[in-house]
Order: sequence, then C-alpha cells, then structure tokens
Amino acid sequence: MIMTQLGKAEDEIFKVRQQKEIQFKAREKAKRQRTEEMDRRRRPDWSLLRDTQFEPTPLGQSKTILNPRQEAYQIRKAGMHSQAEAKLQTVDSKKALESMLDKPESNERRGVKRPREEEDDDEEEVHDEVRLWEDGFKDRYYESKFDVAPKNFEFRNSVALHYVRGLCWVLRYYYQGCASWKWYFPYHYAPFASDFINISGLSTEFEAGTKPFEPLQQLMGVFPAASSKHVPAPWAKLMSDPDSSIIDFYPEDFKIDLNGKKFAWQGVALLPFVDEKRLFKAVEPYYKDLTPAEIKRNIRGEDVLFLSIKTNGYNIAQGLYKENVDKQIETPINFEGMGGTILLTDDCISVNGTLNSPIRGLKPIYGNKVCSVEFRDPQYPDGYVFLAKKLKGAKLPPRVLKPQDLNEESHRSWRPQIGMAPSTTRASLGASGHRMVNHYVPQPQAQRPYRNSNSSSPQTYGGNNYSNTYTSGNYQRGKIILLN
Repeated sequence: MIMTQLGKAEDEIFKVRQQKEIQFKAREKAKRQRTEEMDRRRRPDWSLLRDTQFEPTPLGQSKTILNPRQEAYQIRKAGMHSQAEAKLQTVDSKKALESMLDKPESNERRGVKRPREEEDDDEEEVHDEVRLWEDGFKDRYYESKFDVAPKNFEFRNSVALHYVRGLCWVLRYYYQGCASWKWYFPYHYAPFASDFINISGLSTEFEAGTKPFEPLQQLMGVFPAASSKHVPAPWAKLMSDPDSSIIDFYPEDFKIDLNGKKFAWQGVALLPFVDEKRLFKAVEPYYKDLTPAEIKRNIRGEDVLFLSIKTNGYNIAQGLYKENVDKQIETPINFEGMGGTILLTDDCISVNGTLNSPIRGLKPIYGNKVCSVEFRDPQYPDGYVFLAKKLKGAKLPPRVLKPQDLNEESHRSWRPQIGMAPSTTRASLGASGHRMVNHYVPQPQAQRPYRNSNSSSPQTYGGNNYSNTYTSGNYQRGKIILLN
C-alpha cells in the first residue's frame, strides 16, 4: 500500500525536486555574485594613490611627504566621490565599453580570455538523458540504464520483484539475522516505485544453510587488480594473467555512469558481478600453495572479547585462567548487558605482562591490565523467530521531538534533547569571539561605529592603566593589566 501511494506521487516528486534544484542553483549564484561584489568594494582602490605623495616609488628611492594629514584627507575625499559615482551609474558598463571600442571588420574571434561574467553564466550542466522531470522519463530510464526496449514491461516487473526481495532480505537481516549469504541484487540500478505491481504473490524465502565467503575469497571478490599485493601471491596472478579464467572480474578500464551527479566518485561504477562458483573453482588449485600464516588468515575465527580491569567480567575471566579451565569448555556469562559464552584463548596476555608490538618500530605495552577471551553468541535452533517488538520492562528514553501542545511561552524555551541524557549546554561566544566575528563579517555602512580619525585621545579600558575586571559566575577573576 505504501509503495502504491508513493508510485502515484512519483511524477510530482521528480518535478518538485527539479524545481527546487533550479531555485537552489539560482540562490547560490546570486549569493556568489553578492559576495564577489562585497569583496570588490572592500578591496582598497590603489588607483587613488596615483599622482599623490603616497604614490609608490621605485626601489631605492625615497620621497619626503609634506602635510600627510591633508594629503590623506584628499585621498579619502576622492574615494568618497568615486563610490558615489559608482552608485549613480546606471549605464551598462559592458555595453558602454563595446560602444567605445572599434569593432573589427572581420567576424573572426580573437584569442582572448572569456570574461568572468560569461564564465559564471555558462555554468556547466551535467548531461542527463533521462530527465526525470519530463514526461516519458520511465521509457528513457530503462532504455538508458538497462539497455532494454522502452515497452518491455515484463523486464520492468522482473527488476521490481528482485528489488522487493532485496527489501525483504534487508528487513530480515536486521530483525532475524542474515537470510542467505548467497542472495544479491543483480542490477546496478533500482526500479521506480510505480513498477511495484503484482508483488503480493512474491516468495520471501531464501536459500538456507549458506555460509559467507572465506576472508581471502572475499578479498578476491572485492579488490581490483591494483590491490593484488594484499592477497596471496599464487592467487594474485589470477587477477592479472590474461589466460586466467576469471580475468573478466578485474577490468583495467570500466565505465562510470554519473547518473545525474557531478563527480566520478558519486557515480555508478559499472563493474561486472562476481560469479562465486567461477571464483571458487579458479582458486581451488592454489590452496595448497598457501603459507601457514595465510591459512590462519583464511579461517573464520572466533570473536574476541577484551575486558578492562574496571569491568564486572574481568574477575570472572581471570578466575577461569587461574583455575586453568580447559580451553574447549564454554562458560556462560551475563554482564555489562551481554549474554553468551566465553572460552580461554592462548593469545591472552597475563596481568602486568608485556604486549610486544607486531609492527616494527612501535614500543611494547607494559603493565597489561586487560584480559581477553573468545566470545560466542547464544545459539538458537533453525527457524527461531526473534521478537521484533518492545520487550517487557523496557525503559524508553525521554522524547526529543517538540510537543505540539506547547503554549507560546513554553515554545520559546523548549530545546531538543541530543543524546541519552538532557544537557543544558548552550552555544555562546565570548567578547573576543564577538570581536572576531564583527571583524570578518561585513556590516552595512549605517551600522558601523563612527570614530573621528582626527581624534588625538585614545580610548581607555578601565581607566588610564588599561585594566579591566571581569567575572565568571560569582567568582571575580581579578584585573588584567596590559603593559606596553
């Protein structure tokens, strides 16, 4: 029902999204232009120094400046006149410049750099042949992304059914555990919500009794040939040998569909799907060439639980080591919100022992205060259904969404709760922070504090000794004395 309603609104969603995208780009362009204009106005106009006593002189020459105050006053006055003229100017500067220049008889364009305004107007648009906001987008989508005929509705339904099975797989993964280690979505792109039709009879059962890839098999399935140094040498040649039976799994060059994005890392890498049967068959003859260390790397080992001396389970684990319990015996535990069984391990470092670093150059860790054990999750029979609901006695955290029945006064003081505990921390700026913000954020001319540049008396802070007192809460910090 949800997907059906979403499919009906799909067309309008795409159109509204495109309108918002266009509006966003227009706002960003206007914002960029305003920022550039403000930066241009803040930049000093060095042309005002031309033909004045403050004009730059050649290196090694010096010039005496007579009556510098009067000269600076004239420069400021000239600057005020130039700003006033710029505000009153209504003639398009570009057209005025074109009218002043003699146009060449030939229509050939000279090799000149494009104006900055032209570069901004010609902002590069990402090519999108699907155009989801225009009619007929579904036909263009399946023809472009799946390379099928626009009216092949049977294929569309097949993609939708695979996608729905994927949704079921994800839900079961989070609520009941992995449904199958072999299932995968066999396409690079998703269907539309309006394509989810006739799905009520779809089977949501998956192949049982499957196992995940071994670690080295997993690396062979996800690494490109450039990362072959991270797999055993006998296996690595399968990624680069032209005669390898799985060389097609490791293309040196492949297409990237930007799919409406701007950057390659945001696009869809059109890599081939790895056939696990072919992969297993290709690496099988090379298992005998693995070293003992590589064989150890290639097993699905036990989970390891590290217990700090401050945890409740530390003494339990240390007691098992002191009693020299058989390493094959599983001991049930239930502490720190964890339940399962633990087993002793040969890799545990003794109390106050030393852990030598496996990386050359790093110092060993002395005085060990951590105990390590192997950990196994509780085991349940096949077909066991976990309760996907709130358990009895569960305590819910406080609500963080704003209540709808707040009056105007309470609405003003309401703050959302971030995290598991309420916090009264509020973001604030000190005096120095406000000064820094005011320095870098441009202010309108009318709001700037006026100060007479001809004033001879400097401002004082806290009297003639440039000192001031400040407090934090009820505690007076004392005086700050600035000595020059």
